[in-house]
Amino acid sequence: MFKFHAVRQQNVTSSYESPIPLTKKNTATGIFTNRVCQSFRCCVVLAAVFVGMPAAVTAGEPIRVNLQHEVASSVNKVVRLGDVATIETSSPQLASKLAALDLDTFTRGDSAVLVSREQVRIRLALAGLNHSDLVLTGVSEVKVTKVEAASVLSELESALHQNLAHRYQIIHEDLSVKLDSSSAEIGNRPLLPGSLRIVQNMPAELPLGQKHIAVQLSDTSGQTHETRLNVRIALFRELVVASKPIRKGDVMNADNVESVRRAIDSRRVRFASLEQVVGRTSRADIGQYDLIKSSGVQTTVRKTEHAIRKNALINVIVRRGPLEVTLKGARAIDSGNPGDQIALLNPHTREQIVARVIDGSTAEVRY
Repeated sequence: MFKFHAVRQQNVTSSYESPIPLTKKNTATGIFTNRVCQSFRCCVVLAAVFVGMPAAVTAGEPIRVNLQHEVASSVNKVVRLGDVATIETSSPQLASKLAALDLDTFTRGDSAVLVSREQVRIRLALAGLNHSDLVLTGVSEVKVTKVEAASVLSELESALHQNLAHRYQIIHEDLSVKLDSSSAEIGNRPLLPGSLRIVQNMPAELPLGQKHIAVQLSDTSGQTHETRLNVRIALFRELVVASKPIRKGDVMNADNVESVRRAIDSRRVRFASLEQVVGRTSRADIGQYDLIKSSGVQTTVRKTEHAIRKNALINVIVRRGPLEVTLKGARAIDSGNPGDQIALLNPHTREQIVARVIDGSTAEVRY
């Protein structure tokens, strides 16, 4: 069972110096012992960690602590029990408190620290855990390497990116996922590859903008976490930008617009494609480098002037060898310019004929 009491400094020192001599092999353990045992106040705090424990746990229920791997990692300056071991107990509250116990500290220049099984046993004893209640198993020593928080964030961001791209069948390069590290508990160990899973209902269409997504993930120690990630999601699209200032009514073409690839994080604004812009006129003034919105483009193509317009009445010269006859008042079925073949309606027979445009009032037919 657990004992909650303050131990005098001299008693703690004499009790724990003997099992862990300060040899070269046990340097990390010796540092831990001296650091913990230098202050009577520290012992009081350590013993107070378990105030409020469930009664069932204090009744002598064994607690299993297993140092699973010879190598572990942490993004925090302080190495805690949860970084190097798994904890089995019927009380989640107790497991959380045990996992938070400090074992060692990365000092300036340290890339790794060693944590021994005996060091873990002493730390648990200092926290008030009876030897008879503890089952300590696993490797004899764990090397804990320091990992930059940015590296863990990058792993998580990449995993979420891959998950969303697969879920919505989006090409990897067309999707942008940026994680806000201040908005989520991302853990202090690297992510176990392939473990991230979205645990909330997602809409049929990819959500864009700043979103909160509930996920479940496992770290390299085997522990599973659930958290909500604050993430900005965007899609890369081919858009159109004004390469020079455009005035209202100007025709947009290769001289004043160009295609660019940009990330879009909102569906509220509809941007025009190059096909929707070229040949059309602007509804308003557009500044240089501004993206062109669909609402800023005239929906109809500017009309092209023709020498002969549809339904115009013209003269048709019919030639056969040296003979020439002029048919007046033929109605143009099509519009056309000089050299174009257009359909005409004979005003006398109501039959359709095809003639070549000569000018704005004349066409000819040769036999």
